[in-house]
Amino acid sequence: MSYLLLICLIAGCAAGAYQSARLGLADWLYRRNTIEALRRSAEIWPARSEPYQRLAQLLPDEADGYLKTAIQLNPHYAKGWYDLGLRTEISGNYAAAEQMLLRAAQHDRRFLPAWTLSNFYFRRNQPDKFWIWARQAAEMSFTDLRPLFRLAMEFTQDPGQIADRIVTAPRPQRDFLYFLTEENMLEQAQPVAERIVRNLSKDDQPIVLFYSERQLFAGRQQPAIDAWNALARAGLIPHAELSVEKPLTNPAFEFPLLSLDRAPAFDWRLVQPEGVNVVPTAPSVRVSFSGKQPEVTELLWQFVPLAAGRVYKLEGEQRSTDIRRATNVRWKLISSVAGQAASHSPYFAPHEDWTPFLWEIHTPAEPGAWRLVLEQARESGTTRPTGSFHLRALALKPL
Repeated sequence: MSYLLLICLIAGCAAGAYQSARLGLADWLYRRNTIEALRRSAEIWPARSEPYQRLAQLLPDEADGYLKTAIQLNPHYAKGWYDLGLRTEISGNYAAAEQMLLRAAQHDRRFLPAWTLSNFYFRRNQPDKFWIWARQAAEMSFTDLRPLFRLAMEFTQDPGQIADRIVTAPRPQRDFLYFLTEENMLEQAQPVAERIVRNLSKDDQPIVLFYSERQLFAGRQQPAIDAWNALARAGLIPHAELSVEKPLTNPAFEFPLLSLDRAPAFDWRLVQPEGVNVVPTAPSVRVSFSGKQPEVTELLWQFVPLAAGRVYKLEGEQRSTDIRRATNVRWKLISSVAGQAASHSPYFAPHEDWTPFLWEIHTPAEPGAWRLVLEQARESGTTRPTGSFHLRALALKPL
């Protein structure tokens, strides 16, 4: 009896070793990843779906048969359902294709199957089903959603409807605002921005600044102010709220400039032309000239929200170092849309000591967005300056 048991044990071990060797050979052939090796692997280990999956990729003309075998062996193989569904759609069997794509989405709850179903229902002109899967795709995505938004815009030109139907989570909302702003659909972007600013987070700050800035460049001052002030109230920028009564941002240059790593909207921008070095040194800013700068160049500027048809005064203190004759420096007020100067200040005279200045600004009657620009422009009969020019204690208020 013990002899018979020993024989059975040896036979079992031999069978196990043989089967292990066969499976090891099948796996080795699979990893070689050639057509012949994959076919041989499938013959040795016919219950394994992976060789059929790879053969479907390597032999597209024979893919249907391999994909069907793969999903029969592994019904949870989402990519098999996905690929077979697309191939079945191309063949014109739309009902079967739909069921296969739905099976893919059932087994893979990530972005790609939802995005594929969105496209499928778009091609089939089934908007109700399109919106369901577009919303799921938006919520699942960690990639660029602009293609999805463009697809949705083919169904409706109303961004509000898109926002209601598919843009409900915070990240898709940010992406949608960026999409509309980048496409220069600024009026349509406004209600989307208003939704976002009602519940702001730190992740919203860059896109809301970008939106505010693009509104300013388009001459749409009030939406830009509203977005900026929402960020200020939420403590997401280190600046105060703005209005036409208090239009100047960061007047003492005490905060790091937003322009260092994102759209600055109303904050200062340093132009840094060749031959010029502009350095904020709170509570002032220093502009150093090498003498090789362009004859006319902007030095720094910011958008300022001004009321139309009013008089403002810009005041502060200035001094210069090693500039002997003319600074060639002055202020200008420039339309953000037309790019034309509405007015400019007198040139600053060189002074070694801090010297007060005051410039009255008469804003045009038509509303718009305005840039307050510090400019160097060589006066006739002067040379380009060398040395440094300094500003501090800036204030801008209506009279």
